[in-house]
Amino acid sequence: MHGEPHFSFGFASLPCRSRSIGQKNARRKRDLVLSKLVHNVHNHITNEKRFDGSESIKSSWNISVVKFLLEKLKHELVSNHHNYTDKELKGACVAYFLTKRREYRNSLNPFKGLKEKEEKKLRSRRYRVRQKCTT
Repeated sequence: MHGEPHFSFGFASLPCRSRSIGQKNARRKRDLVLSKLVHNVHNHITNEKRFDGSESIKSSWNISVVKFLLEKLKHELVSNHHNYTDKELKGACVAYFLTKRREYRNSLNPFKGLKEKEEKKLRSRRYRVRQKCTT
């Protein structure tokens, strides 16, 4: 359980998120194809089931949105050469929920959102500098 998130109702993070011992600041790698697909399905003009950032991922509404997205994603991926596991699909949906949650929280307090964005930039820069030094 080395710092990994735990979702009690079966949702899990992407498998790349797990850390081996000694990798204190391991970065989670995201599949950009899958991330973009989740974004497109969620924001499609005909989709009325959208995440509610004011509620937890465990709320009945957001759970129903994840289930809806999973069905749509599986349907979209039938003819695709990518073979994603259910765990990867759920992880991508949860990651997208966290994006929507962050957007909601930032809309409530824009100054805090800007501060978090600046901190994230600094973290990202430190990571790149450290990677450059190790190679």
